[in-house]
Order: sequence, then C-alpha cells, then structure tokens
Amino acid sequence: MEVIELTLTPQGCREALMARLHELGFTDYIEGSCDHLDEDAGEEQAWVDAFEQGRLELPLVLYSYDESAMTQLVEDLQGQFGPHLAIEWRRIADAIWQTAWEPGFEALLTERFCITDVHGKREPGGRQPILLESGLVFGSGQHATTQAMVRLMENVCTDPGADGRFLDVGTGTGVLALVAHYLGYKNLLATDIEPDALMIAQRNQNLNDVSFPLMEGSLPPVDAVFTTIACNILPPTLTHLLPALDQRLAPGGLLLLAGFHEANVEPIRVAWDRLGLREKKRVEERGWIALALEKPGL
Repeated sequence: MEVIELTLTPQGCREALMARLHELGFTDYIEGSCDHLDEDAGEEQAWVDAFEQGRLELPLVLYSYDESAMTQLVEDLQGQFGPHLAIEWRRIADAIWQTAWEPGFEALLTERFCITDVHGKREPGGRQPILLESGLVFGSGQHATTQAMVRLMENVCTDPGADGRFLDVGTGTGVLALVAHYLGYKNLLATDIEPDALMIAQRNQNLNDVSFPLMEGSLPPVDAVFTTIACNILPPTLTHLLPALDQRLAPGGLLLLAGFHEANVEPIRVAWDRLGLREKKRVEERGWIALALEKPGL
C-alpha cells in the first residue's frame, strides 16, 4: 500500500493554515527538512540559520493512506489560500514511512508510562499517566521516534540526581520534558521556535499539574549547561545542531537524539564521532532510532 506525502509550504499564512487544518481534522504533522537544498551553494546553512532564528515558515508535511481525503484537503486549501500556499504531492511505497506512524493509536504504553490523548480512555495499569493535547504539533506518541525516545529515557535517565539538568530542544507537546520530570529531573527547560507548540506544551503542563520553564527559540545561551539534552528533530537539521548541543552538554552528560531512521543514521554518526561523543545506548522502534550519546568527563 502506498502512503501519500503532502508538503504544504505557506507564504505568510502559516497560522491560518494550521487553524484550517485543525478545523478539517488533520491534527498531526511533521516539519519538512532541507534535504533538497544545495549545501555547496550555502543554501542548506542559510535554511538552518533561518530555522534556528525562527524566521522561516517551515513546510508542514502530512502522511495518509486515504487518497480521497488528501485530494479533498488539497482542493480546500487551494481554495482557501491560493498562491500563498505551495503544495507538493508524492506517493511513497517505502516501508520506512509506512511504519512511521502507528495507525489506530490510542496510547503509548511503556514500562513506566501511559501516554494518551486528553480524551483517551486507556487505563494506565499502574503506569504513570501523561495526558496530552497534541493539536498540530509533533509529539503525541503516535510516531515511532517519540516512542523510541521515551523508552530510551526510561533506560538511561533513571538516576538524574539532585543536580540533574534537562533540556528538551524542539519540545512540541512537551512530552519528553514531562517524561523527564517524572524520571526525577528537578531542573528542566523546554524550547521551541513555534509559539503554538509552546502554547500546547503549557496546556500539557497544566493537564499534568507540572511546571517547568518554556523558552521560545531554538537553544538557550551557550553558557547554560545541562547534564541531559534531548532533541527529536529530523535530519539534516539535527546534524547541524550537534556542535551547539555539545557546547551546552556538561562533561559526562548524555545527549539523547531521535528523528532519524536506520537508513540515514550514517551522517549523524560521523558528526557525533567528530565531536568525540560515545554511543551508550540505542533503542529502535520499527526501524526508527533513539540514541544516548555520552560526552567524556573531565
């Protein structure tokens, strides 16, 4: 079975586009990458710089097996936004994408957590419940990268200690920061370049009676140092962010990375080798990888 990939690139209408998608019931997406840009011409770095500074209207990428629904969506959006929205349609038979999203998702059940939509009915069964309002931001637990990252954190973040400091870069719904809170981190910071994501993350804090700082932007100042940093972002943006993440990671700290498939892990491996980071733990979920990289101590 083929999956339809729909890439929507707004031109001055991002907030209105997101609102319209929500009205039509399309409540999950991922942000496009810059794979198509010419690195030698400097286009890729310019894209990454704009992304980090929040100046770029990133494309929204939706996936569906329902061609009829996607066709109706395209017709609606063309009528709503006309020349202010570029739409690209692609059929994908690759099993990588077919297995990325868990169909019929109700709850992410792990050893310690039950992560579910705020309207979900799933009983936690002794696990720590985390309620989420996902809206139009990434991190509902439906995607394999989020599932792999939560299971990785359960494995390697078991004893953060009193001085544990956790940074969640590109927090989306705030789910990873919430997991970190319940794993024992007392000092947390979550960042996102999207104000809508931060609004959802704040709602999810309130739903779970948890509080930690939220920052609009990509990264905190370089002098802010953390013992654990989590970043679940699509490559190659992730690869470009690695040196900046390493700067903010304390010696002996853990860098938790996700957002990539086993088919495209090699460029990221080269980047972390260059920084002297060592792989400590790997979790795979339907071919998608979450890594714990350790920074050498002093």
